[in-house]
This record gives sequence, structure tokens and C-alpha cells, in this order.
Amino acid sequence: MTEKRGIKNGTLWGFIILILYASLFFTLGFFLVWKSSTPNDFYGWVKLALSYYGYLIAGILILIPVLGLTIYFVCRDENIKETFKNNWPIFLMLLYWISPDPFPGPFDDVIVGGIASSLQVWFYIKRRAFYKDAQLEKEEVDSIEEQIKTAKKQKLIPESVEK
Repeated sequence: MTEKRGIKNGTLWGFIILILYASLFFTLGFFLVWKSSTPNDFYGWVKLALSYYGYLIAGILILIPVLGLTIYFVCRDENIKETFKNNWPIFLMLLYWISPDPFPGPFDDVIVGGIASSLQVWFYIKRRAFYKDAQLEKEEVDSIEEQIKTAKKQKLIPESVEK
């Protein structure tokens, strides 16, 4: 059986890259372009308009490779369904952080981040305990190997070809 190679949790990494880009774009826009003072003359208005459009065009041009990288990570994900199943609290937290705030201020973001992180840690511990319990004992492995040998002798299982 060939092992599928890819990027573990690639969808999550792609989503994080996209969120980081959006956060940087809007943060820089607020502090560099949109925070400028109101112009008093025509030249000031033209300069302000060109800075808006220039910033927007630069943002779109940078967005193209960021989207390409995001799509690459999503397409190279080993198992998208498992990534969503194991990391859904993180996806919800990131979506909440980029959506408009129902409550202004950082308190709701901190609460959502704390809840999502706690859920993620709890799910990780739960999965880890499940896989620890699912490990076979040496006697069980030996018993299974004996059953496989017996089935091969009776030609119920074809002999595997060694590469």
C-alpha cells in the first residue's frame, strides 16, 4: 500500500496564512493610509485618493500569491476531513477573529481564543488517550501473526510479494 504524502493539517496552515495576510493588510491600511488627516485642498484629496487606490492595488497583487500558497496547502493536505474534524475549534476561532465584532474591544476575542484553545487541548488529550488504549499487547500481535500464517498455509490469504 502506498502512503499518501502531503502536508499534515495543510488546510489549517493555508487558512492561517490567509488570515495573517488579511490581518496585516487591514492593520497596515488603518494605520498608514486611512488614518491620514482630512486634506484641505484639491492636491491633498488627489494624494489621498491615489494612496487608497495604490494600497488597494498593491494588496490585490500581493493577495494573488497568498491565495496560490493557500490553495497549494489545501490541495496537498493529507486528509482534509480529518483536519477539519481535529481542528474545528481553531477554524471557528479564526473565523470569529476576522468577522466583524459583535462586542467592541479585545475581551470577546480573548474569551473565544481561550475557549477554542481549551477545547483543542481537551480534544488532543482525548485522542491521545484513545490511541494509547487502542495499542495492541504483544500477545495479541503474536496471536494475529499466527492466524495470518495459518491462513496463508491454507491459501486463504495470497502470499504477499516482497519488494
